[in-house]
Amino acid sequence: RLRYALTFSTFMLAMVKYPEVQAKAQRELDTVLGPDHLPSFANKEDLPYLSAIVKECLRWEVLLPFSLPHQSTADDVYNGYHIPAGTLVLPNTCPPNRAVLHDESAYPDAGCFNPDRYLTKEGKLDPSVRDTEAAFGYGRRIW
Repeated sequence: RLRYALTFSTFMLAMVKYPEVQAKAQRELDTVLGPDHLPSFANKEDLPYLSAIVKECLRWEVLLPFSLPHQSTADDVYNGYHIPAGTLVLPNTCPPNRAVLHDESAYPDAGCFNPDRYLTKEGKLDPSVRDTEAAFGYGRRIW
């Protein structure tokens, strides 16, 4: 529930801070749904700009300071540090270490809020842009 509240707070901040983004999203909603309907998941494919805003909210602001804990399965060396097998590892997502979601090679002008980065010139979601699933943690899930 906290993640939803934090994501919603980021969304509200972005809409207040970037009224042009809010206006473009409203135009998309009005065009696709008209003034008398609320969006649902069934409309997701028809609302690429709104989907891009959600992706950008997840990328733009780090929601929690650490990702889910992981345990190394084998000895490893990272940046010269030895990590023994069985070590608990907590990926740090706080600035300035939030490199995954603020990688300039994947997200040019990574510090800027820009939902258009997820869209093609035709206004569709661009599958070649790295998705923001890192906001939900890193690495494989073993249950």
